[in-house]
Amino acid sequence: GDSRDDMNVWRSIQQRAMAVMAPATPDFEIFTGDAVLLGAVQSGWNAWFDASRETLANLPWIMVHGNHEALSVNYLAQFAQPAMPGGELYFSLNYGPVHILVLNDSTMGGIPDLVMSAQVDFMQRDLMAVDRARARARTSLEWIDP
Repeated sequence: GDSRDDMNVWRSIQQRAMAVMAPATPDFEIFTGDAVLLGAVQSGWNAWFDASRETLANLPWIMVHGNHEALSVNYLAQFAQPAMPGGELYFSLNYGPVHILVLNDSTMGGIPDLVMSAQVDFMQRDLMAVDRARARARTSLEWIDP
């Protein structure tokens, strides 16, 4: 995430990532938000897509909305996310044994409590519904010494 400052640096990061991943290409990339400086300016998106060309052509991406995307139509029109109760601004998905939950830190209409409470409710319902046999929670010690 946070590629918004310099697309030449972002391009080199993406090229390096592809080189490092080449022996074992991952199944997808998660982008954690703030792709562009201001989400409503399409020229910024055009530069971001150009700088991300190599990885976008080789991997599916899970895009996460950041505050710099500014809930703009440009962001919403260019990325299709799983449709959930929060629209496409917060969602979850399963990939093999992994459950991915994406929340949105930006608020609509300056009503942070309403947005946040809706996301908290979604998160609680979503996590309660996770198939624990499929996505088994691990403690930090299990990751170190399985």
